[in-house]
Amino acid sequence: TLGVSVEALGIVITPSDGTNPEKVELIEYSGLFNGNGHTISNAKITTPYESAGLFAIVGKDAVITDLYIKNFAFNLAAKDGAKYLCLGAVSGTNYGTIQRTYVLTSSIVNNKTDNCEAYVGGVVGFNTGVVAQTSFEVSELVSMGYAGGISGANVSVKEVLATVKQANVNATVWGT
Repeated sequence: TLGVSVEALGIVITPSDGTNPEKVELIEYSGLFNGNGHTISNAKITTPYESAGLFAIVGKDAVITDLYIKNFAFNLAAKDGAKYLCLGAVSGTNYGTIQRTYVLTSSIVNNKTDNCEAYVGGVVGFNTGVVAQTSFEVSELVSMGYAGGISGANVSVKEVLATVKQANVNATVWGT
């Protein structure tokens, strides 16, 4: 639970195991993150990993709710040999529930390599879960692959229906 708004003051966040950035293993977030209507603002996340966002991967039982993300810069440039890239402000890959999240004046850019699938969305890059009651207003969303205002790809898996509902987009979105 977020008790206050967080002003990151331009901090650059680069995931690492502390000694070698090549050794990071992405772990699914599996809890409840309640932003309580607070804002996390003014940070830059730059990463070479296949899935990136405030939460790299939101697990099937996880819930992200009531959160504002403002003035973030997300930049994903995958390592050579990566098969896919998933980038979204809240989560690169979502299997769970993201609700009442709002992305404001942020920049979301992927720099994909050849032979790599890219999914870039304002809220989530690759969604097989639920994204509800969200909005996305961004200064820049760029994908060298699939792009979408809320989700770069919305895919149903087995009996789980991937859902985006009650969502608003105010952005220019482009992809190649």
